[in-house]
Amino acid sequence: MFSNNTPAPLENLAAFAVVFTAAVAGTIAFQKYIEMVRRDARVAAQCKNNES
Repeated sequence: MFSNNTPAPLENLAAFAVVFTAAVAGTIAFQKYIEMVRRDARVAAQCKNNES
């Protein structure tokens, strides 16, 4: 009459680990992107100041 449709605890842990790892990787990638944009903006500002 009743069926057990809940996933096993290890499946839950594995899914959490995958999502957590993806979130960490995404955060690191976003931080590197922000660093790159800031560096490019500094270089562009320096070039603009040198032209004057």
